[in-house]
Amino acid sequence: MKKLYTFLLIFILQFSFAQDWTHIKYNFIKAVPGENYADALKEKWSKLHKQRIEEGHIVGWDVWAVVDAPQLPFTHVITTLYNGTIDSMYAGLNFKKVFPDMTDDDLEVFYSNNRKKREIVSTGVVIGLDFAGSPELSDFAVMNFMKVKTGSEKSYEDMEKNVFKKNVARDSRVSWALQRRVDRYGTDLYWNYMTIDWYEKYSDILNGLSGPAQSLSKSYKTMLSLRDLRESVVLWKVLKIR
Repeated sequence: MKKLYTFLLIFILQFSFAQDWTHIKYNFIKAVPGENYADALKEKWSKLHKQRIEEGHIVGWDVWAVVDAPQLPFTHVITTLYNGTIDSMYAGLNFKKVFPDMTDDDLEVFYSNNRKKREIVSTGVVIGLDFAGSPELSDFAVMNFMKVKTGSEKSYEDMEKNVFKKNVARDSRVSWALQRRVDRYGTDLYWNYMTIDWYEKYSDILNGLSGPAQSLSKSYKTMLSLRDLRESVVLWKVLKIR
């Protein structure tokens, strides 16, 4: 009975994640040191997006901080989850409704200060293609930026789904996802696909990379012919709003 309950719980978590959103918008942010951008996220932006969730404009809003990578052009990744409501991307951005005591002057000062606290480095919108595991159980993630060669999209997606998805049950990851970028196209695009690996602990990420060197499998050699791994970024979950 205990095993059955555990199986049902995992199934429910997976199903709810799969049905929860249709699009994700990523904002890649560079926070300015000493400007307390984290306070603005927690005290103002999180409450605004909580209101947007309650009004049905979005279904989730998360903040992830980059771990041990000062060489990257961004320090945070903000994710906004939509469920068939991508046309309302900017709907519900009404601070005065959430903070009725704010005057127009207060709002102008807040926006001005917010621009000083951070820079939006880039953005991207993706759709989910497949997933495995339970990302709700993790506090760390590795975001893998992929550039799939033109004409290889179907072969790449099939390879990820049919081969590499199965490895989640064999290693230290608690979840995996495959996403396709839909907001921009072109041969010079830096990334057009993304995989995300979720982990319970940071040490699980390092331990997974600390094993002995191995020869490439036939499947992995095929994968290398289909895509380039542009970058892998370790992230730590700072805020999760639902």
